[in-house]
Amino acid sequence: MTKEELIKSYIEQVKNSKNPKDEIKKIIREIDNLKYENSNTNISDADKIALIKGINRHFKLIEDSTEVYKSFSQDRTRICSATDNSEIIKMLDNAENAIRG
Repeated sequence: MTKEELIKSYIEQVKNSKNPKDEIKKIIREIDNLKYENSNTNISDADKIALIKGINRHFKLIEDSTEVYKSFSQDRTRICSATDNSEIIKMLDNAENAIRG
């Protein structure tokens, strides 16, 4: 699999999970143990960081685009908001920082 394919796969795993934080923990462990197909050696820290950043970028984009809309109609207030991804983003940031040392 390419990095892009792995990133898409990991994002789908999180989105389809009943417990996204546990899924992120599992994915971080999996990334840490990935091996290159050709040489069967552990992937580089740079590739680990690239995978984590790719996943994180997706959730940061969602988080950044989240807005709360208020509309007033007949003295009623309606508020809509998207899911808060801050915990997932923090976990991925921490994993990236741990790899960097």
